Amino acid sequence: FLVNLIFSYVFFTTICFGQEQEVWKGYFSFKNIKSIAQSETTAFIAAENTYIKHDVSLFNQEIVSSIQGLKSQTIVAVHHSDIFDKTIIANANGLLIIVDENNKNILNVVDILNKSSVPVSLKKINNLTENNGILYIATDFGICEFDLQNNVFKDTFIIGSSGAQIGVNKVLVFGDVIYALTKTEGLKTARLDNSSLVDFAQWRAIDPEIYSNGCVFDNQLLLVKNAGGIFSRSQSGNVRSVINTSNVLNIKPQQNNYLVVTTPNDVTLYNNLFQQVARVNSIPNVTSSFTDAVLVKDALVVGTASDGVYQLDRNQLSTIENITPNGPDKNNIFRIKKFNNYLWAVYGNYNIEYNPYPLVYEGINYFSQEKGWELLKKENLLNTRSIVQPLPHPTKLKEIYFASFNDGLLKLTMPEEFQLFDNQTVRQNGPESITNDGDNIRINSLAFDTDQNLWMTNSRSKNLLKVMKKDGNWVSYNFENLISDYVSENGTDMVIDRNGTKWIATFKNGVLAFNEKYNNKFKRFTNTIDEGDLPIAHITSLALDNRNQLWIGTYKGLRVINSVDRFINDNAMTPTSIIIMEDGLAQELFYEQTITDIKVDGSNNKWVAIAEAGVFQISPDGQQTLKRFTKDNSPLPSNNVNCIDIDPVTGEVFFATSQGLVSYKGTATAAASDLSKVYVYPNPVRPGFNGDVKISGLLDKSIVKITDIEGNLVYETTAEGGTVLWNTTAFGRHKVASGVYMIFISSKDASETMVKKVMIVR
Repeated sequence: FLVNLIFSYVFFTTICFGQEQEVWKGYFSFKNIKSIAQSETTAFIAAENTYIKHDVSLFNQEIVSSIQGLKSQTIVAVHHSDIFDKTIIANANGLLIIVDENNKNILNVVDILNKSSVPVSLKKINNLTENNGILYIATDFGICEFDLQNNVFKDTFIIGSSGAQIGVNKVLVFGDVIYALTKTEGLKTARLDNSSLVDFAQWRAIDPEIYSNGCVFDNQLLLVKNAGGIFSRSQSGNVRSVINTSNVLNIKPQQNNYLVVTTPNDVTLYNNLFQQVARVNSIPNVTSSFTDAVLVKDALVVGTASDGVYQLDRNQLSTIENITPNGPDKNNIFRIKKFNNYLWAVYGNYNIEYNPYPLVYEGINYFSQEKGWELLKKENLLNTRSIVQPLPHPTKLKEIYFASFNDGLLKLTMPEEFQLFDNQTVRQNGPESITNDGDNIRINSLAFDTDQNLWMTNSRSKNLLKVMKKDGNWVSYNFENLISDYVSENGTDMVIDRNGTKWIATFKNGVLAFNEKYNNKFKRFTNTIDEGDLPIAHITSLALDNRNQLWIGTYKGLRVINSVDRFINDNAMTPTSIIIMEDGLAQELFYEQTITDIKVDGSNNKWVAIAEAGVFQISPDGQQTLKRFTKDNSPLPSNNVNCIDIDPVTGEVFFATSQGLVSYKGTATAAASDLSKVYVYPNPVRPGFNGDVKISGLLDKSIVKITDIEGNLVYETTAEGGTVLWNTTAFGRHKVASGVYMIFISSKDASETMVKKVMIVR
């Protein structure tokens, strides 16, 4: 639930998802470490939008993410208050998150985020400093005070000349003086007991040097110069060099009078005489730069930019533990595909105009319940870049194909044998380049037909549609005279219906229907009145549902073709909009909305992702919104959903967003081929259970009847897909009593039957 609290002039959101955690899972990346804080026993490790509580002695870890209610955008700093046992997380957009480690409450403090007097570009939080119960927040517009005990904002200090908003890298408190390390006006100070600090004139410029970081260490004020070097500044103003180093990212006092200094190339531990005690300049198999480090007891906890986080024994640096939680390489996953036991994730990308530059050169991740996340390294992918779609072979479980929007078609034979199909390896009818040098082979929109032929779109080519036949031969289909300006056209999505008709979504020419078995029959649906009257010719996604309807997602709305079978004999078929009643008025469903993806679950419900608006689950006919998930009302980490996919066996719905991958434990599963694998869960239903009993493994249109032990009917329904739910009530009126209940299942034509039992314990 969400509770809005108002304290002083600051707005909080308290987030507790409770039972929601039971139906949501997070699959986040922990490779990009942004900041690390520490307590006496624990390191608080912030990745992009999650954090890890890591006990260095017990090696216990607790992950806090959007599943627990942490709605970070991009974390820039983390601070832990030992006094109040609170973890404070600062974001690039100005959001401040307070996690109470005692009761696990999470407060989203949006005062800076919503501050109308500050431009959006200046709301970034740069650093956090705690002193005497007050958190000093250094931002790009000035300094904010936050009372950690009462969770209230106090004063805001705008300290630039003539009252201008200026950036502050960090705030330090040394004795009775507060120091501001500004980005443009050097070092500024004021007395801490000055009651008029809101007056910019009370802040005195004492040093024009620009300092990027600093700390109070061993009764000294240490400052990091932008130009390089760490200097000690006395209260009288004398400055002396203490450490000769450059590119300092973080400098942190530690327990027992140690100092940790982090640069991109090394992490160094100093004593109070600034003598080097330990230095880490490399970790085996780690190539990325360092980002932050802390010392907890005798453990150096070191974060990296893309290889996660490591724990080293400071007395024996060769003792290294990779403490990065298992996860994909990155959070911004472009496409996913769940098939059999694996979930595949790729990172290639293109913009709204289907431009893949700058090219993404990343590995491929895949997930299984047995081993978690594994990586196919980019160095082994035959230099294949901008991989935009994974597609497993429907019957050969070790074969997976990947579309590259620059290099062609990549085939994987597991565990790690690769073959690249491009214009050099396939000379006849193979992938075609948009240039003469062999580069820029833009393959997209992969789909297998019922004969196991692999179809694909070859963007910006006159042969827009290609197929690699089951026997390995290639065939091209020339659309040069059928579509306008093929040299700038892109295939954006494709589905194949049961008649073998290819339905191709395009960037500029709407939807193309093509079937080579019917004399290369072709039809185009665009935004012209005589060719389909779509809202726009830019098509983003296609989905075939269980009733053979084609759902068309466009850049400006939704359309449906009611029966794709009509393509074979009917040239007059036309896409239609879905009209719903809203507040007594007829409205077009998703009018003018940019649809980024559509998927159909086992009950023929549609899951529709809308740009910047999260995800909708709508009924089979589109007349009802069954669920809507956004960042505000669910663990969805972002309202930008790149891709949706559904496990047909379990009903789990996966959402790949710009801020991470999560899944929702759906209840709609694909229909089975017989009733031999029907199961009931939970069974027995124990006291306190308030959910639904799930009956899965059904045939589509199965008739399900539930009676008590005496034969009295308490529930009856017809399956849409492979699962039905029973809320343990007698036709919705009241909860049934304890006892054994009989479940009678039959196929639509009564040729197959099955009987199951479920025990209810109240």
